[in-house]
Order: sequence, then structure tokens, then C-alpha cells
Amino acid sequence: MSDRIDVYILTGYLGAGKTTVLNHLLEDGGLKDREVALVINEFGKVGVDGSRVRDGDYAKFEINKGSIFCICTKTEMLKAFTEIAENARPDAVIVEATGIAEVRDFENILAVPELLAKFQVRANVCVVDALNYSKVAPHLRVVNGQVGLADGIVINKCDLVSDEAVGVVRKIVSGVNGRAKIVTAERGKLLSGFVDGLVHAKTDGEAVDERPADVYAVSFRDAGRMDREAFERVTDELGERLLRLKGNIDFGDGAEYVEVVYDQVSREKACGKLGAGTTFTAIGWKVDKDELRGMFEGCVTG
Repeated sequence: MSDRIDVYILTGYLGAGKTTVLNHLLEDGGLKDREVALVINEFGKVGVDGSRVRDGDYAKFEINKGSIFCICTKTEMLKAFTEIAENARPDAVIVEATGIAEVRDFENILAVPELLAKFQVRANVCVVDALNYSKVAPHLRVVNGQVGLADGIVINKCDLVSDEAVGVVRKIVSGVNGRAKIVTAERGKLLSGFVDGLVHAKTDGEAVDERPADVYAVSFRDAGRMDREAFERVTDELGERLLRLKGNIDFGDGAEYVEVVYDQVSREKACGKLGAGTTFTAIGWKVDKDELRGMFEGCVTG
């Protein structure tokens, strides 16, 4: 038996439900009895996903300035894994990658001598959004890149589409990756033992040195109240160019947690870990970063 720490990589496009899957893995999906460390990677500067992870007794590291598979974050990632190896010393590490991660060769990034003998990638799991996958896959290379390198694929949100639609998505992803084990899920809930039953195949390639083309993130922290109608006009105007929005927004009667995934909008009770004000990240595609920021700044009323 290897003495190296198991690493589980969790990928999936923006809004697929990676954090929900992560929470189920931690709660009852096969890793609840193991001592776990988390590495949470987000494209924006605000750690929204990290704030949504269930509370627990584990070390958590957040890398929020770019894709964890890009050399622009290599220093931060190596620092996190060094800290994990020297101080946290868990049984396993779960890496939740940003939704636009180019998963070329994670193993190469960890192949520095001081870490190579301490970690081994156990499985690469990709979460696929049954509701939106067929809409985004033809336009964004990164979506199928994540699917193609996965050891296991979770087709999530199956409760939101018909059985026929799930079958179409399964056929597409199996065509992209015929090796991976494919399962379906509702609300990210996996059968216990799924990840431990996967067989990892090492990927080949080099870490990318730049972010995906035409994709930008803008983050707001304690931005003040926003006008609801103006906000809705902005999201409508952006349409499919707004790939993802998530975080707390105060529309004048207290903050609420708002998520936009493609053209679906959901609202729920505010995430207390993000504070009481307006704190969110928006990710746009084929829209200038300054223009994107300006559109949302125009919604602020005070």
C-alpha cells in the first residue's frame, strides 16, 4: 500500500454543481470517514465556493486568482500542498477546480521532488450539467477537455430534465470519453464508493500559461445595495455572455444568495460567510472586463 496522500480532482463547467457534489462527498459520499484537506480554486477574487462548503474539521486552502491548472497559480498551489504535507497530513486531498480549468496535466505540477513522493492522484471526477451541457459544449473547448480527461463523470441535475435529455447527454459524453465511468445524480448526491471505484489514467500535456480566451471575472465585495430592476436588465442584456454569477446581493431588503447559470436564475437565503452586504463574482464571455464591471456598478444605489 502506498504511503502517499490520495488526491481527488473535481472538475466541471461553471454551475455544474461541483460544490454540491463536494459537500455530498464530505457528508456521505465515501470520504466522510477520512481526514480530508480541501483546495478550492475559483476564477474570481472572492471565495464564494469556499464559503458554501459544509462546515467540518478539515484544512481548507483557497486559490482565487486563476485556474489551478494554469502556471499563473503554480506558486500558490505548491505552497498549499507543501502546507498540507508538512502540517495538515490528511488521508486525502480534494481539489475543486474552477469551472473554466484547462485540465492538461495536474500530475506534472505536483511532480516537484519535494511533493512527488507525498501525493498521488487517485481520481479525476468531472461534473456535467445535464441542463446546460449541450448548450455550452459546442462553443467552449474547455468543457469537453474536462470531460475527456476524467476517470469518472457525474451527469448532475438530472431532476431538471427529461430521461430522454439525460440519455442524449450520456451519449455525447461517452463519445468524448469512452473510458470513464458515468453515473447520473440529482442535486449532486452520489452513491457511496463511487470515487474509490474509479481507476485513474495519468494525463499528458503541459500546464497552460494563460486564462481561456474572452473569459473574464469581476468580483465585488461589500459593494452596497443594488437596484433589482437594473440588475435584472443587466443580466438580460448580457444573456449567454454571462456564464456565471454567484454570491450575496442586497436589493434593499437584506442580502440574498443569487446564482445565474447560463439563463437560469435562482435565489435563496444569504450565505452568512460572505457577510451581510453585496459580495459576488460574475464571469463573462466575449464581453470586455471593464464593460462587465461597469454594467454591474451601474446597478449600485448606495
